[in-house]
Amino acid sequence: MSPGPRIGSPLERARSAVGGLGDTVRDWWAQASRWQRWVVYLLLLLLAIAAPSPVIGSFMSPYTDWTSLLFNPIGTYILLAIGLNIVVGHAGLLDLGYVAFFAIGAYTLAYLGVKHGCAVTILPSSPWASARSSGSPRSTPTRSAGPGG
Repeated sequence: MSPGPRIGSPLERARSAVGGLGDTVRDWWAQASRWQRWVVYLLLLLLAIAAPSPVIGSFMSPYTDWTSLLFNPIGTYILLAIGLNIVVGHAGLLDLGYVAFFAIGAYTLAYLGVKHGCAVTILPSSPWASARSSGSPRSTPTRSAGPGG
């Protein structure tokens, strides 16, 4: 078993410096008046509004579209979280098989858009159709074996 970090080690000094900064901010926040807190809230709101702007994105990611770089992964995670909430929350069980159909739809969308250059008007229905066509045969035995089947 290796000993923990020594008191004078660089890791321990870095931890104490970061911890000291956090303590300083926490103490200031606890003593801040109401108008000072509102100023901080306003500045954070302005930062959240300005961050996805093209002006900021032009130097943050000069070779890609900033909005797609920012919002596409976020949208993917939101869709996965909503799907997991529906599966676990409403059905009451954890079945991660739907992720496979999510991946089939995403792969179809990317394949048709990049390799075949499909129009944007056709693309939104293609992942839905491919996921449905791959999921329907697999779900038929389950639907027919249920209480009404």
